[in-house]
Amino acid sequence: MNGVHILINCSGSDTANALRTVLAPDNEDFPSGMKFEAESWSRYLAFTIESEKAGSVLTTTESVLRDADLFQEVWLLSSRAKGIARRAKRRR
Repeated sequence: MNGVHILINCSGSDTANALRTVLAPDNEDFPSGMKFEAESWSRYLAFTIESEKAGSVLTTTESVLRDADLFQEVWLLSSRAKGIARRAKRRR
């Protein structure tokens, strides 16, 4: 069995839980012989990806990392937008 373990250190437990929630729907109903697990605690999110086929592990790992990167970009943009809105409200 081929496998990969990914540990993501998030900015806080809220971020780790949100990332887990966002990635979970895309990572269900795997083919037979493939295993995907996600676990979060404190500010950490861990993924375990295993398959009999190394190519499947690599493809799934790449997808998880790409989705996590996209989540980070959206999360940061959302945080910035909220900050801008708060500053604009204070100026009124």
